[in-house]
Amino acid sequence: MARAGLGYNAEVSESSKHCVAKFIDTGSAETHRLYLARRTVLEMLKDRGYSVEQSEIDMSLAEFRTRFGEVASQDLLHRLRFSVPCISCPSEKNLGHFKGVVASDKSVFSPRFRNATGRPPPLDLNLVPELASRIKEVPVDPCFALMLAFEQPLSSIPLKGFSFLNSKVLSRAYYESSKPGRSTQSENWVLHSTAEYAENVIAQKGLQKLPAATLDKIAEELFQEFQNTGFSIPRPFFKRAHRWYWDVVWSKPEHPGDITDRFEGIHFSVVLEDEDQVELSFKKTYNPSLNKNGLRLNVDKRYIYSLRGISGFYSYSIFEHLEEHPAIVLYQGRIVFRLQDELFRYMAVSDDRQRSMPTAEDRKRGQPLHYPEAVLLTNPSNTFLKEEADDKYQCS
Repeated sequence: MARAGLGYNAEVSESSKHCVAKFIDTGSAETHRLYLARRTVLEMLKDRGYSVEQSEIDMSLAEFRTRFGEVASQDLLHRLRFSVPCISCPSEKNLGHFKGVVASDKSVFSPRFRNATGRPPPLDLNLVPELASRIKEVPVDPCFALMLAFEQPLSSIPLKGFSFLNSKVLSRAYYESSKPGRSTQSENWVLHSTAEYAENVIAQKGLQKLPAATLDKIAEELFQEFQNTGFSIPRPFFKRAHRWYWDVVWSKPEHPGDITDRFEGIHFSVVLEDEDQVELSFKKTYNPSLNKNGLRLNVDKRYIYSLRGISGFYSYSIFEHLEEHPAIVLYQGRIVFRLQDELFRYMAVSDDRQRSMPTAEDRKRGQPLHYPEAVLLTNPSNTFLKEEADDKYQCS
């Protein structure tokens, strides 16, 4: 049994001081998914001018289960059907009930969803076995999507969406903030890659959950193609898919070679809750039948939050290797915070170890030194740092 921990100073929201246990759902996961799907459909219909009672949208999960049942079944699916009139188009006739569901992403019911995420598919085809074989025949075009958030409106773009005719990278761009009910705090755009681009990435990396470095590279390539449209597009303040994570570097004794595994917890529980603090657990259990190449450890990530007004949180992880587990060589475990360059440019390790930090762009423009982590800052955005040698590990 191994234990690793790290304290980190961050603001704790006021909501963290409330009871967490009441938010734990002990009911059926399938009925929870159906509840969320129904609420989303109702919200979409109301946004598009259909007559939907707000009480239907605000229905709680407990009320949903009381009304429709605790167990997902064909009968429950039948009772979920509904019909609403269109307020903004009263001359159009009611189209009646629909017996089909359109899913734009086949992976939401594909067994490969587990390989890519470690979680079961959101849609369980066992509920509709007659469709399972037919759905497998539906062709799929892969696509990467990128969310961008800008502090100021992109006034140079006079459109709310457009397609790319001759790009091998991007197929479409959408002005997400133009949709009803979206936040006006920032201007958000969604970019979709071409199927050709996505297929090339999958051919190189395989159909699996991609590491953060690969996702960052994809995000930058999609964004650069967006800038190549000729519109005046500044750097966004949000572009990345993953902000922070735990990971370990390990190898198989029978096949030496570094493997990086970002172990994500699947089972959530509240370990401790009293008037002083709350401790949360996110567990992932090793199961060779589901992923024979996965991390050969049971992992329990813990987060402790103070309820006494003390800012920050403490995090540690428990690694458990049982006797029946295959052998493993564990090199390191770490917690990584991927901070936004625009917001975090100053580092304080201790009272006497503080400094301004170079940006990732500063390092790219720098001169590489004798090993990849070290560069000479030749043209940094902060001229105070010019001619300094920057090593990503120098303050560890």
